[in-house]
Amino acid sequence: MLGIHNLAAAFKNDEAAEKTGTNLLSQYMPTLLQTLLQVVDREDAVESNLRIGAFEAMSVLIQNSAPDVLNVLMQLLPAINDRLGQSFNMPCLTNEDKEQKEGIQGLLCGLIQVIAIKTTKEAILPFCDSIMTNFLQVLQTKNATCHEEALSATSAIATILEGDS
Repeated sequence: MLGIHNLAAAFKNDEAAEKTGTNLLSQYMPTLLQTLLQVVDREDAVESNLRIGAFEAMSVLIQNSAPDVLNVLMQLLPAINDRLGQSFNMPCLTNEDKEQKEGIQGLLCGLIQVIAIKTTKEAILPFCDSIMTNFLQVLQTKNATCHEEALSATSAIATILEGDS
């Protein structure tokens, strides 16, 4: 994960991408994001912080993505939001289960925030009701970290919606 993270970080402030609308990562983004989602779902994802590393790698990839991958991000957004919605039904038999569930919810909210920052008003608008419904459900939990992530993501979406994007 660190390799993907560092590779994506190398494209931070990529002036060529701003001019051309693409960068060298663009052609690999769908495969990278799909593979990282598969890593998140692995049964051993909690070991060695694999899940956290995969989410962080996705976030850095998205943060440093070029404008030409907006369609990829808009395909990813409902999948991430669906995962957030499904997380509310995860069984919590132990404190460890509860912590894992809340950790996943926080990571998903963070990923939605990163996608929102890279998108446009027109692109995100169709998803806002569903996303906000999920964020409200996150805010009903008793976990400050989840609350912080949901509120930060809400702020990012509000900024996009009130802008002239």
